[in-house]
Amino acid sequence: MKEICKSGFKLSAQDKKALDHYLDVEPSVWSQNALNGMKNKAIKTILKDWLPKFKETAETIPASIALLIPAIVAMPSFKPYNRDWQPLIKAKRKKAKDTEIWADGFEIEEWEETALNAYYSDYEQDLYDLMENKIACRKNAFEKEHEPQLLADPEVTELPKDVDDLIDLVTSKAGYKNRKQREAEEIV
Repeated sequence: MKEICKSGFKLSAQDKKALDHYLDVEPSVWSQNALNGMKNKAIKTILKDWLPKFKETAETIPASIALLIPAIVAMPSFKPYNRDWQPLIKAKRKKAKDTEIWADGFEIEEWEETALNAYYSDYEQDLYDLMENKIACRKNAFEKEHEPQLLADPEVTELPKDVDDLIDLVTSKAGYKNRKQREAEEIV
């Protein structure tokens, strides 16, 4: 097993509130799922593109993906993909990132790291960038959803200039519920 992303990832309280408003899982679970998606994309693409070429030259073909991926990547003709997630957007924030969501990083198999290294130019940075992009998208969606509601509210006399302040204003209102709370009410 190999540990990756050991430096962790931190959120601001407003980042977490924006994610919780839309996600039905914790941000750490979303991150693990994103990593799993990255691994699957790398593995499936390598197999689709290179397994036929490997079959042409190999004497035997391992029946295990854990053995097959390193064998394909070790082929002299194999060319890394160097996939990059650009362009992604960064979250705007004015509050400190103080909540750790993956303090210990993740564990992956060495062959999975081989696939990630073969497919992505920097898979760890890509995962950080995907998380940052997810936060930015959810904060933008939160602002688009709630700004019109605030404009229509006669009790609101001034809109916050900053999305973090808007998130704090909306989530502090009596009766506010995030996605999990809204869905829990629907079940009852």
